[in-house]
Order: sequence, then C-alpha cells, then structure tokens
Amino acid sequence: MASQIEEHDGTADHCTTNYNPRLLKKSAGAESCFIFRVPHNLAQIDNKAYKPKIVSIGPYHHKEKQMQMIQEHKHRFLKLFTDKGNLSQKQLEDMVGELEDKIRKSYSEELDLTKEELVEMMVLDGCFILVLFLVKSRKIVESVDDPIFNAPWIVPSLLTDLLLLENQVPFFLLKTIIKKLRISTDSNRPIDLNNMARIFFDYSLGNANIDLSLEIQYNSDEPYHLLDFIRRKFIPESSSPKKPSHNSNSSPKFILSAKTLYLKGINFQPNIKAKTLVDIKLENNKFHIPRIVLDGSTSLLFFNCVAFEQYYKHCSNDITSYIVFMGFLMKDKDDATFLCKKHIIENCLGTDEELSQFFKNTCKGVTFDLTNSYLAPVYEGVNKYTSKCYTGYWADFRHTHFTSPWTITSLCAGILVICLTVTQVWLKILSYNNDK
Repeated sequence: MASQIEEHDGTADHCTTNYNPRLLKKSAGAESCFIFRVPHNLAQIDNKAYKPKIVSIGPYHHKEKQMQMIQEHKHRFLKLFTDKGNLSQKQLEDMVGELEDKIRKSYSEELDLTKEELVEMMVLDGCFILVLFLVKSRKIVESVDDPIFNAPWIVPSLLTDLLLLENQVPFFLLKTIIKKLRISTDSNRPIDLNNMARIFFDYSLGNANIDLSLEIQYNSDEPYHLLDFIRRKFIPESSSPKKPSHNSNSSPKFILSAKTLYLKGINFQPNIKAKTLVDIKLENNKFHIPRIVLDGSTSLLFFNCVAFEQYYKHCSNDITSYIVFMGFLMKDKDDATFLCKKHIIENCLGTDEELSQFFKNTCKGVTFDLTNSYLAPVYEGVNKYTSKCYTGYWADFRHTHFTSPWTITSLCAGILVICLTVTQVWLKILSYNNDK
C-alpha cells in the first residue's frame, strides 16, 4: 500500500530561500551516489532542517556567505593536521586526487568544480572534520583559546551541521585521510575513526537515549557518510535495503492514535530492553516502545535520515518506518501528552503541541509503503486486536469506571446499593411467603 503521508496538515516553515533545483545526473540512482540535495517537496516543509548554520561541508553550500567564518578555521585546522601527522598538504592532495572520480559519483548533481578545486575542498573539509574528532577524543590537544572549542555554542552547531544530508563528504574520504595520520596513541594502535566519531556525536546525541557506545556492526564495509554513520546506530544489524512490494492484498492498514488505542484496551510502556530505537514490539495488548529524548539535535537528525531513506533506494527504511508509526500514534497534543506521561518520549522540543507537530511535519511529503515496513506485523496485530468487539466494550467500561479513585468508589457504591436492594426485595418476598 504505497501512499504519500499527507494527512498531517499542521503549520510548517515554508522558507525556501536559496533553494535552487538542479538537474540530477543520469547516475543519481546508482548505489555509488548517496549524497543528495533535499528535494523541494521536503525542503518546503521545514527548509531550516536541511540547511547548515555555520559550516559548509562538501560542494552544495560552500559559496554561501554565512559559512565564511568557519572557512578560515579550516585552513588553520589543515595546518594543525599536517603538523601533528607529519604530512604535507601536497601529500594529502595527491592522495585525495586519486579518489576524484569516486568522489564525484557520490554526489547526485554534476559538480561545477575543477579537479584542483574539488580536491582542495575535500582536503580542507576532511581535515576539518578529523581535527574536530581528534580534539574531542583527546588524540591531540588544541589550545584552550581556540574559539571553536572555547565558545560553548559553536561545537553543538557544528555537530548538527555535520548531520545534514546536503552537508556531507563520503566516509571513504575520511577513512583514507586518517590512515595517513602518524601520531602516537596510548595503545600504539591505528586511530579508530568510528570510535572518534562516536565520542564526538555522543556530546549531543547521547542525551537522546541512543547508546552510541555499542560497537557498530555494518552490513557493508563502511557507512556512506556521517549521517549514515549515526543512522545505523538506530537500526538493527540485520536491516536490509527496501524492496518494492507486489502483494497488495495483505497490505496493513493505518492504526489509531495512542489515546484511542488506549481506550480500546492497548497499553503502552517503555521498552527498557531495546537494543535499538526502532525495537518496537506488540505483545498481546501491550506496546513496548523504546524511550527517546527529542530535542533540536535529534529532530534535525530524523528529518535528514528520512530524506536520505526516501531518496537512496539501497538502504533500509527503518527510520522512516519509525517516524510514520509515531506519526500515526501522535495525531494531536493529547496523544503527545499521553506518550510523555507513559515515559515513551521525553519532550525537550517545546510544548506537546510542538512535539505532535514535529511528527506531522516529518511525515509530510513522505511516500511510504506500509507493506515494506519492518513494523507491518505490528500494524496487523494491533488492528486485529482492536477489531474485536468485546475488547472495545470491556476497555470502554474499564476506562469509564476505573480511571480514578472517585469513579471506582462510585461504582462500588452503586454495586453495593444494587446488592442491598436485591437483598431487601428477597427478604420481603421470603417474609411474605412465611406470613402466608
């Protein structure tokens, strides 16, 4: 049941400033192409969710004026990298130059850059990212007077900018550059890029209840980029790329909102044993949903993960499945309040209305086939349970009469009155018969 999730109609940021549609390359659908400019149908919903604030990584935003402040720091970070690693800038440029064709294929648009311009950009951006990782993981020590590490607002802004789909360089570029770095470590082992990235992003995303300390087991040799690196922390190792479904007869149906399901007898509790964020289970009449802290960083991450999964057919759609599922549960602010009270979500975005609106906006413009969702059995199970008449009647009765001590007291008093009345009538009947 392929459909476009358009039922959510809340307000959205329709800022489309600087949106310039570009013609995709013929090879944009190939597996080797995995860095996209977010299309207009998603960008118009919340353009700010996809645009960098202070640092441009890669070719899509490098000419924008607001990025020039950090651009100057990139040259200083490059010098720091070459000095600490006993490398020359020419060595790095020669090494990256050998990857030119592979790098160009990674982007969905034709890059209007010469080889020299592209190589210089990749060296500057790659070394900038790696120095951030090296300093935060304490592999090298930078001056405490450095404004990037001294100003409290800069690193969080850099972190979110590094997780935007339009603001990526290929992961193989970072891996290639770091292999050439020659600095001594305590263990004398090669520097682990995955571990450094984990430490850096744990600075913010660790608050979202994502266990970044777990060892990543990849289905391929490496993630495609840093956004994909973090995306894979949410999903199980066994996730596989999405495939078109041809069995429309067994398509699962949409599910009701959280409060409505609760009134029909479905209970909710946090899945404290979950190994990934998407580990949602339905056991009998009880949902087990992993707890998530939603704030500015995680909301931007979700927007960009969904965009990546929408337009890269060679990866799984687990994050999109999760967001669509939560969007069905959270139809309005009352559902958001309910899930927060159940400790499924910790809302650091703002009001419960804003929390509900986030899921509405993230689902807008998304084309999604529920049949291909890893949650298809959950949809089927919950709809099967709620379709039984007796479960609905019993749940309505239970929620009407057992929701508070006062209603329970009133019910018990009513039952007692009925019992006393019946007893009184029965005694009168016995007394009447005895008199006769």
